[in-house]
Formats: sequence, C-alpha cells, structure tokens
Amino acid sequence: MQTQNMMQEVYTTEDLSHEQAIAELNRVKSEFASFVYSVSHDFQAPLRTMINFPQLLLERYQNEWDEKTSRYMRYIVDGSLEMKEMMDGLLLYSRLNTHIKPQLPIPLAQIIERACVALKPVIEKLSASLSIGPTSQWVYGDAERLQQVMICLIDNALKFQHEGTKPVVEINVSSLKDNICQVSVKDNGIGISETHQLEVFSIFRRLNKARQYPGIGIGLALVKKILDKHGQPIWIQSQLGSGSTFFFTLKSV
Repeated sequence: MQTQNMMQEVYTTEDLSHEQAIAELNRVKSEFASFVYSVSHDFQAPLRTMINFPQLLLERYQNEWDEKTSRYMRYIVDGSLEMKEMMDGLLLYSRLNTHIKPQLPIPLAQIIERACVALKPVIEKLSASLSIGPTSQWVYGDAERLQQVMICLIDNALKFQHEGTKPVVEINVSSLKDNICQVSVKDNGIGISETHQLEVFSIFRRLNKARQYPGIGIGLALVKKILDKHGQPIWIQSQLGSGSTFFFTLKSV
C-alpha cells in the first residue's frame, strides 16, 4: 500500500512538472511574440526619419555632391528601406499570433482571382504566362490571409527565374478524399535543391543572392504560418534548375 502511494505521488509530481513546463513555455512564447510586435511597431517612427531625411538630402543636394557622396547616401536610403521592409514583415508575422478570424466558407476562385489582380502589374511587366485550372471549390478559411498565401506563392514563382526567361506559372486545384482540397502553384524557375527545401519556410532565410533576387525572405514563412493557423500543411516538389511546385491543402465545404 505504501509503495502504491509513493508511485501515485511520483506520477502526480511528474504530471504537475510537465504541466508547469508547458505553461512556462506558452508564457515565454507569448511574451516573445509581444516583444517582437512591440519592437517592430515602435521602430516605425525612427525608421521613417532615417528614410525621409536622407531622401530629402538626396533630392536637394545630389547635384552639388560628388559621385561617391551621392552613392553613400543612396546606400543609407536603401539600407533603411530594407530595414523597414523587415520590420513590416515582422509586424505582420507577429500579428498572425493574435489576429485570427473565424474560418468561413469562401469560394477559392475568388481568392485566386484577387491575388492575380494584385500582381497584375508584375505579371504584365515580366510578360509572364499564368494559367489557372478549374476552381469551383469552396473552402473554409480566412479570406484575407488565404489571399496573402496566393500572392506570396505566385510572386515567388514570378521572382525566382532564370535570367532572360519569361515566367510560366500554373495554378491547379483538385478535390481529395475526406473533404480536402489541394492547391498547387507550379513555375519554371530556378528550383530548390532537396537539401534546402525545408529552409525556405524559415523567417528571413534566403538561399539566393540579394542583388539578383530582391526580397527579405519572409514571404514563405508567412505562408507557412497562415496555413499552420488553418491546420493545413504546405510542401514542395522541386529540383535545382528545373522549377518548383508548391502544394497546400484546405478543408472543403
């Protein structure tokens, strides 16, 4: 009897320690998310000053400066703009922890169409070919966030291209069993090696040279986090040099 009581006490202590550890982990995660939000939000005003005044100096005095001085000032402006883009991305990323809308029935065709309209200037500038398969399915989700997913994936397909190649992007939707809808975005771009395919979903992780492919490396991290909030996966089929296809699923209505 004494042994049984001791065993129960051990189990109770272990359960309590486990619960406390989980509670502490959740607390730290919440505090860190709040910290990231505060930092990215509070830095906006100083960043605007860092950007606006060098731009003003360039506009007024670049004709009076030598080439080296003007170039250095442009470096300051470009670096400040990149920092602002990173802060905006962090702010958006941190908001996904708290700003969660109910998942409602929405037509998938509308989500894809709005994403394509948002990217129309880029598509036309690159003379890209964009094809969309039949999309009659309705899905459960946050329309605004899912539109963001499609914009990021299409923009990614347009951006990471071989030099001198016109982008070809194919969007397809298929119905799977258990009321699951699968969306794919395929491109003819530079592709991703198998060893790096998981890395692309890490925030600020860039696999390519910044000068050749602009961006800060947050788009796919946002995509993954949004789909995580929907309880759905995203994965890649790709070979280096041979394009990529991104797949994700949603719950069908």
